[in-house]
This record gives sequence, C-alpha cells and structure tokens, in this order.
Amino acid sequence: MEGSTEFNIMFRPMDLSDTYRTVGGKKNFAGHNYLLRLGRKDCKVAVLVNLTDDPTYLLHHGRYTYTITIANEDGEVKHTAKGSDVPGFSIFAFHTTVCLPGMFADLNEEWFHLRLQVKVDDLHVYALSSPIPHFAENPIQVNDKQIYVSKAILSAQSPFFAALFSSGEKVQIQVDELDFVALLHFLYGIPVCLKLYFQGMPHLLELVDRFQCSITKLLIEEKLLECRPSDLKKFLKEIDQCGMKRVAKKIVYSFTGKELRNLKAKMLDITGALSKPTSEAIIERLLSMMSY
Repeated sequence: MEGSTEFNIMFRPMDLSDTYRTVGGKKNFAGHNYLLRLGRKDCKVAVLVNLTDDPTYLLHHGRYTYTITIANEDGEVKHTAKGSDVPGFSIFAFHTTVCLPGMFADLNEEWFHLRLQVKVDDLHVYALSSPIPHFAENPIQVNDKQIYVSKAILSAQSPFFAALFSSGEKVQIQVDELDFVALLHFLYGIPVCLKLYFQGMPHLLELVDRFQCSITKLLIEEKLLECRPSDLKKFLKEIDQCGMKRVAKKIVYSFTGKELRNLKAKMLDITGALSKPTSEAIIERLLSMMSY
C-alpha cells in the first residue's frame, strides 16, 4: 500500500524527556494508523512515527521518504532534514517504530512548530494473529498466545522447528515475543536494519543459536560486518559465542591502545570467556600495537 500524510504540532523542548510522549492525534495513511511521538536527551530532540496496531506479532516492510522542519514561534527555521528510500518499516527500534534523525533545539526557545511530511511506498504489514494464506497458515503457541507461521519456511531454515512440526504434537515455545518477531523477519527474508536494533542483539543471537538458524546467522554476520566496529564492542562476548569469528576479529582490531591495555590487565578473565581464535586475535593485536 501507498500513502502520505503531514503532522503539524507545537511543542516545548523543556516538556520533553528521554521517555517518548505522544503529541497530536492519529493519522491514517497507507492503510494504517500512526502516532507522532517526541523525546529529548539533553538538547537532542528525536521524532518517532509509531504504527498504532498491536506490534507484538506484526511483520512489516516498505519504504518511506520524509521532510521535517522545525521553526520557532517567529517562523525562523531551526532545523530541516530530508530522507528518501530508507528501509523504514523494516527497522525496529521498537519493532514498529520509524526513527527519524534527532534534532538539536535551543532549549531557551519557548515553543517550536514541527512539520513532518511522510510518504510511504509499497508498505506491507502481516498480522500473524490470524492465518494468512500461503504466508502464515500453521498455528504455534508462543508463551500464552497462538500465532500463525509458515511451517515450510521455518522448517527449511531451522532443524529445531522442523523437528517440532514433524513430531505431530502441538508446537509450543517460550521466548521473548519481540525478539522472536525480530527473528521471524530474518526467517521470512524481510529486510532488517540492525543498526537500530543493537540493544536487542544479544537476545537475537541467542535465539539464532537456540533454534539452529544457520542461514540467518550468516545473514546477521554479513550485516554486522557492514557496521562500525565501535558500535559492536560491547557485544564482543555474545558475537564470539555465536561463532561469528570475522566480526569478532574486526571488533578486536578496532580497539584503541587504552582499550587494549585494559584488556591485557583483564586477560585471564577475557580469554576464559572468549573462543581461542578471538583470544589469539587479542594477543596478536596487542603485539602489533607494541611494535610501533
């Protein structure tokens, strides 16, 4: 589906916090309802457009373009931003949230006018709470909810699910719902931007191993190789435990001299928690730094 809309709201930066709040009413476009939400951390104001449908078991993908303008009460433009052909609805900061660039606002200004124009192209949303012919026809129990998935898709990519479906018994799993939806996007081949899902990365990697999704693991590894190593440093242990040696080595080689010295001081603890290839990469990197 396609559609476009425009949000026009007034806001005061000092009324915002790091907890996003809804401003204005619902807007319906591209067949769904959306709300505009604002948040602030220090002088950075972030704008979110939320799909209001129950996000728990929605698969979605599409593209959006946007133009955003912030002006003060006198009409003086303080910030403008444009973007296009961004895989917006395949991003999940909150799984159904489109994150537009944050803005810096002068907190001394009393009121600001925000104008956001959004156009959605070729949006597809699949609600797994009901059967979808040729896409999600087989029931499974996830925690206390019944949803529908494709037996063929899950079985082809996961020996774990293949065994469950072939057992003849009711398929039941206990799992964090939002992390499972993230995994389903990969299993269904729906584009995902991991850069806005870093905080959920350890849980996603755990599910990939738990459900034996080797193809998905490779896809995630390729995407992580495209990310800045500095963004992944805090996930080194989880990435290494998942067997992503190339990503782990890339992270190790991004360490600064100070970080390497800290690693050296904790080497016994670190090498015990990391695989042999990654531990060797740390030592190799230390030696290369010492040679300069």
